[in-house]
Amino acid sequence: MTGSEAAALTSAYAAYLSAIQGAAPATVAAYTQAVRQFSAWLGEHCGRDVARATVADVEAWMVASARRGLAPRTRTLAIASLRSFYTWLPGRDDNPAERVRTPQVPPSDVVPYLPEEAERILAAATARPGLSARVDEAAQVMLRFTGLRVTELVGLGLRDLHLQERRLNVVGKGGRQRTVPLAMALQEHLDGYLRHVRPRCPRSVWLFASPRSRPAGPWSGRMSPRSVRRAVRACGQDAEVGGRHHPHRWRHTFATELLRAGVDVYTAQRLLGHAKAGTTANYLHLVDDELCDAVDRVYDLDDLDRSASTALGLALDD
Repeated sequence: MTGSEAAALTSAYAAYLSAIQGAAPATVAAYTQAVRQFSAWLGEHCGRDVARATVADVEAWMVASARRGLAPRTRTLAIASLRSFYTWLPGRDDNPAERVRTPQVPPSDVVPYLPEEAERILAAATARPGLSARVDEAAQVMLRFTGLRVTELVGLGLRDLHLQERRLNVVGKGGRQRTVPLAMALQEHLDGYLRHVRPRCPRSVWLFASPRSRPAGPWSGRMSPRSVRRAVRACGQDAEVGGRHHPHRWRHTFATELLRAGVDVYTAQRLLGHAKAGTTANYLHLVDDELCDAVDRVYDLDDLDRSASTALGLALDD
């Protein structure tokens, strides 16, 4: 297979992901990049084209990727990409990536915001001056009270918001649609945003319009994911809250608060737009840690030591 043939094959796969699977642009880019990287490695080290790869080839690539220092999560994405590619690939009945074990990914180290930290960050967002800051603030309030993914946030149109009915129509991963209810605090903030901020932005169909919108480009008229990440990071630093600040940390916070409040996993799954309940259940370990802390606070170790000493003394007296 020539380089041009491999490129054409990858382009056809990208078109399939986008048009048939309804994958988000970021997913298409990540999956096709993994296929291209595997194809290049395979040609260099094994002398085979990607259409004729074996199970041993995929395993060898995983080993080489681990030795290069690629994180388990990155290697997991690579395996998922190849499984998808070989499921699609015309002319092959087998899938060599299916027989390769997925790397074990350690639990996420993302720490959700505490309620008082969330309040400080939103206060910091309010304190920042300018029209762009007002759009950033509204976007961050939306993240705080809905747990949307950043791509879902920037993809919201004005027609997706039904303020009086307190609901939001969201298109998530894989083109899956869901309805997200709006907390009353969010409804009030969005009402002010639509009245006083949104009319001052350039005309567009997007809910979160960029005041610095350019007439052309993929993000014309709306906020870009990059600008959302930049605003989240800046407000977290202004509030002097520790840890890394990014939009997904708000999603972790939202999920954890749902479970902490007693919302069942399946309801949380619907609100978060997870395809599987098991993904939502991953957040339970954060809540379990809090339960352990609560037990430790109730049964203080020093108190137990004193009680044990007292009991031992009584036993010796007897």
